[in-house]
Amino acid sequence: KNYWLDVILGEINEYRPFAVLGAQYDGDKWDAFYEQIPISLLHHTNGNGIYNTSHPLLERLVGQLEVEAPCPYNSIPYDYRMSQMWVEGTLGIVPKLAPKIMLNEEGQNITLS
Repeated sequence: KNYWLDVILGEINEYRPFAVLGAQYDGDKWDAFYEQIPISLLHHTNGNGIYNTSHPLLERLVGQLEVEAPCPYNSIPYDYRMSQMWVEGTLGIVPKLAPKIMLNEEGQNITLS
């Protein structure tokens, strides 16, 4: 597509300031179980976004991802994990982890501190 970069730069200028600019899933494959999907998944920004690396919110989110690197939260895709952090911080909804994420290599429960 011609001038695609100009279109992106126009979007950046229109929506500035932002931490992450991108699209959310807008398909119908989740319709059958929509009510069961966590709000953080329903409203997460697709990982193929534009990241404003100088925005304080993005700096905080990335910093938290770095802190979580050695723990089970690291198994969650970064774009979804950032949405979980946003929802937890703004709405107080703590994400539920899949039970297997909370097991170590020997199958024993991991306790988060």
